Amino acid sequence: MISESRPEPTVAVIDGYAPPAVEPPRMPQPVIPQPPPNLVERTRLFELLDQAVTRPLSIVSAPAGWGKTTLLAAWVRSGRAPGPVTWFTAEAGRSADFWDRFAATLGGVEPFAHRAADRPGTLDEIAAALEVPGPLVIVVVDDAHEVTDAQVWTEVEVLLGRAAARLRLVLGCRADPALPLYRWRMSGGVTEVRSAQLAFSLAETSQLLAAHDVRLAEPALVGLHAMTEGWAAGLRLAALAIADHPDPDSLVPDFAVHDRALGEYLVGEVLGKLPEEMREVLLATSVLDQVRPELVQALTGRTDGERILAELELANLVEMHGAGSRGWYRCHPLFGLMLYNELRQHRPEQLPDLHRRAAEWYFAHDMPADAIRHALAAGEWAQAVAVVDSSWHELVPGARLRTLKEVVPTPPQQVQHDPRLALAFAAERLDASDPRATETFLHLVDRSQHACADAAVRDRLRPILAAFRVAEAHLSGDPDLVLATAPALLGDDVPVSEGDGHQVRALALVAMGGARLHQGDLQAAEGPLEEGLVHARRSGGAQAQIASLRQLAALHTTRGQLNAAVRFAKEAVSLADQHGLTQGSDLVWTLLTLADVCHQQNRIRPAMYYLERAVNSGGLVDPGMVAAAAIMRARLQAAAGDVTGAAAELSVVRRQLVDCQIPGLLWHSLTLAEAELHVQAGEPAAAKRLLGVPPPDLLSVWYTLVQAKVHLAERRPSPAASAVVAHLEPGGGSLLWTIEANLTYARAMRALGDRTKAGRSVEQALRLADEEAIRRPFLEGGHAVRELLTTYVPAGSSYRGLADDLAGDLAQGAARQNVAVSRLPEPLTERELTVLRYLQSMLSAAEIASMLCVSVNTVKTHMKSIYRKLGAGRRREVIQRARELNLL
Repeated sequence: MISESRPEPTVAVIDGYAPPAVEPPRMPQPVIPQPPPNLVERTRLFELLDQAVTRPLSIVSAPAGWGKTTLLAAWVRSGRAPGPVTWFTAEAGRSADFWDRFAATLGGVEPFAHRAADRPGTLDEIAAALEVPGPLVIVVVDDAHEVTDAQVWTEVEVLLGRAAARLRLVLGCRADPALPLYRWRMSGGVTEVRSAQLAFSLAETSQLLAAHDVRLAEPALVGLHAMTEGWAAGLRLAALAIADHPDPDSLVPDFAVHDRALGEYLVGEVLGKLPEEMREVLLATSVLDQVRPELVQALTGRTDGERILAELELANLVEMHGAGSRGWYRCHPLFGLMLYNELRQHRPEQLPDLHRRAAEWYFAHDMPADAIRHALAAGEWAQAVAVVDSSWHELVPGARLRTLKEVVPTPPQQVQHDPRLALAFAAERLDASDPRATETFLHLVDRSQHACADAAVRDRLRPILAAFRVAEAHLSGDPDLVLATAPALLGDDVPVSEGDGHQVRALALVAMGGARLHQGDLQAAEGPLEEGLVHARRSGGAQAQIASLRQLAALHTTRGQLNAAVRFAKEAVSLADQHGLTQGSDLVWTLLTLADVCHQQNRIRPAMYYLERAVNSGGLVDPGMVAAAAIMRARLQAAAGDVTGAAAELSVVRRQLVDCQIPGLLWHSLTLAEAELHVQAGEPAAAKRLLGVPPPDLLSVWYTLVQAKVHLAERRPSPAASAVVAHLEPGGGSLLWTIEANLTYARAMRALGDRTKAGRSVEQALRLADEEAIRRPFLEGGHAVRELLTTYVPAGSSYRGLADDLAGDLAQGAARQNVAVSRLPEPLTERELTVLRYLQSMLSAAEIASMLCVSVNTVKTHMKSIYRKLGAGRRREVIQRARELNLL
């Protein structure tokens, strides 16, 4: 929460002012909204507003409940503004009323300090006053969307043009004002803060829940975050709904469906305030996960769908989804669920027709997964069967992350003896990543096809059923089962048409390559994946192309071939955006791969963007995704300087996932990533405890590297050098590990006094890193690697410039930490800093003691010292104070 020790900002009056008096007028306090209980201050947004007010105009624009007013009020109260701050809440009215209120709020700026309370303010008067040299004046206009008089915005632009030297106008609004924003953007005069910036990150979601005394396991936390997409009001309502429950994790899946307060909030604050035509379009298209103008026409008959969707976008109620240019829009998943429930409760007779129309449009536009889902929802069994017959090869590869809406009905009795209809339901369940229901329907196909008297129907079903069995095996996560079933599709006896041949071969090859990759056999995986991509491109099937591209991206990332990985991954993302496949599990894995590549190249902001997009793409549907995202998040947290906190968070996640079904390679990766962070944080004993079970061959070099780093941390350079000496040259493993091996060997040789070998290995690491722009292994090495870079790379080396750049980055990171520590009257010791970072993970004192291999009393002693030095009495206050000082 906001610290009460901060000075109040300098502000001007809002509503009324005393008449002129002998004494100089005092500047009254504005009626700034109070922060909500359990406020989580987000420094990144404060810093964004700090930068925003260096420009004349700032717009904080988002739908209801995204925390616009809360953010602006907290920022004003924090005292960070560069000049006097005034605040007023806009209301509908004439232009003259707006400027009178604007003049009133400038009570601390001459000549308004002595203005008679009953004398109206004018635009010319305000502009003339602000043209006089003086300090910056920040005017916050909240609820600016209430201003409906277009003349006001024309006049606002005039004022900003005349008073740009002194005036900083900050607008909080639910919809963009009627300003020519394109001109302001081109001139660089505006800063825009929108839902994407206001959304709580996954870490901030955890902090908000903790502020409400709610602690969720990692899968439930990720699920809730994806469900709300960081929407502040939704998260607060969720926290209130599940607080004090003995098993809060169990409430998360049904929160959105059953929480009455959420529905009332959305109906009252959003739907009820819309014009009728917008409301009708939103309700009709609520049967969809995403919409475009042609779909509006298909479902409603309206020909102005493009205009209405554009207006809804301006009102921040829908957003363009993905990076494609085909005009796909989506609304917030919770809002979409509420709209669908509203339609289902009050107009249930419309649902079948809307689903039927949607199915027809999707089928006509080669989107069979959506077509079959809506055909089944409409009860159009013949239409669903027709989709399977014509497009089964596009229904098999990949699976999508479903929204909160469940639109498919209970199967009819007919499914028991109609194998083609059973296949339709199996396809829908396969698309929904539901292996148990998929198997149930495929069993019905097996049973009923034998009773079918039509031999042509049985022949037609054979390749379809075989393909579905391959997809089912893939969904089960069993690579051996995939490798046992997929080759059947490559046989000459498979009865498929020539046109279907490429699609069938693509399906089989991509499945086999994916299974080999799952097993860690990169060499055996590469050929089938590349050949599968060729066939997928020839067939034109987008889903098969995305599946092969994402796995090739993962393969090259594992090898450290980052440039190739980026090419494959970006092609997959582009295809997904172009075809509206933005909720596929393949896309999520691709985004996680891109985050990993950006992290290795030290492009932290893009890495954070890709990670958040992955988490927000409908949720992480299996524990493996949760584990991969947790590793990525911990690494980015460490890159931001909080290595100990990252290790602690990853430890919590690992324990939460211990009983989940995670692929062996990914589980060992989770363990090794945590061990590596412990070493980086100076905790070799904690790392050693995680190295008991050697991983599979694919990860053996990584395991050896972590062991070698532990040896170095224990000041045993000889065993460290012996461990990595066999991995100094590029081979079949990851290029990243070869670089790490050379840096580790160089540190060991330096400690042993062999400058020649140390220098040679440093230069080898730089050479290998240069082509792929790999940076993180150097930056994670701290002072030891910085010294190697500055003293062991000769002046004439081709990599001297790169060494200097990396050394400079390391020096800047060390300097920031030193400045933060020096701001305390009594600096924290290294061990106290370590304990402080563990405190933010909400581990108990006993758990922290176990991590650090010390007694509980020792940890409690450190905690008391930390509390005293930071001047705080509670754990939450300590964490907040540490964040203010950039210690966390």
